[in-house]
Amino acid sequence: MKNILNEINSILFNHWDPIMINENPQLKDEYLTYAKKILTLLHANASEEEIFQLLTEIEENDLGLETDKNIKKSVSNKIFLLAEF
Repeated sequence: MKNILNEINSILFNHWDPIMINENPQLKDEYLTYAKKILTLLHANASEEEIFQLLTEIEENDLGLETDKNIKKSVSNKIFLLAEF
């Protein structure tokens, strides 16, 4: 479980990164709280769309911003595919 959590966190840090911090490796755990929320969704057999919706909610409600929908779709897909293993 911890390995999947780390993979989700890595995807968020390297591919989603709405606050643009991924050039600083010391901040690699900045999205860990969100990774845990996503892992909980995966354990509940969430769809790719539900992951997308959670990312959207995080951006709008927690961060007060919005990234490109294509980025969120790609990130959602990468995370969803982790659940297949």
